[in-house]
Amino acid sequence: ENRLTIYLEEKKQIPSKYKDCKYKASGFMEPRIIEDYPVRDNLLSLNLKRRRWDVLLDKKWIKVSREWDEFIAQGTRISKEFAAFLKEID
Repeated sequence: ENRLTIYLEEKKQIPSKYKDCKYKASGFMEPRIIEDYPVRDNLLSLNLKRRRWDVLLDKKWIKVSREWDEFIAQGTRISKEFAAFLKEID
């Protein structure tokens, strides 16, 4: 079995709903692995390294991360735009 694995790391940019709060980077969460869309007869795995943030809300530090449901389309494992892109490079 041939497998192509692409490693992606989330940009160091706080989610927009927390940009006006005091925050600091807090490392990474476990990567999310999406296995989908064969490319040139190879299975494809996308390894998404997701950031975590400490945000000061109501005088308490809480851990937050980006809402990945916005990135991953319902009924598919990745966004429609990214799926179309991958189909074009095949």
